Amino acid sequence: MKVASSVAAVAALVFASSASAWRLNAYQLQNSEGPKFTAGGPGGSGSACHSVGDLNNKISSIEWYSDDPTHHTRCCFVPFNGLGCTGDLGQSWCRNIRVSDLGQIGMDNKISSFRTDCYKPTTKRMEEFQF
Repeated sequence: MKVASSVAAVAALVFASSASAWRLNAYQLQNSEGPKFTAGGPGGSGSACHSVGDLNNKISSIEWYSDDPTHHTRCCFVPFNGLGCTGDLGQSWCRNIRVSDLGQIGMDNKISSFRTDCYKPTTKRMEEFQF
């Protein structure tokens, strides 16, 4: 019985650590259609710059998922017009969001890279994790 519990605990830990804390689905066309770029990451604390692959300056709609499944990490999405996270577009999202037409906010076909800013909740930030 003890061995079975230990195996289950290890399996749960492995499964939890492999889950993405954030996920981006970017589409070439409006309304989440056309060629798609998907990226996800482990979260934790800190920032990282990411490329959008073949959809460089071709993204017309996005879906951003900001939290890991257990809500222990939240990540903000910060898009950029240039490669290497240069050319700030003046927008960021720290909650789940779907933008079906980036043209409505002046960002159609302008995203070349993005930065993730991830943090773990503290007592002060705990209210941000309430849904």
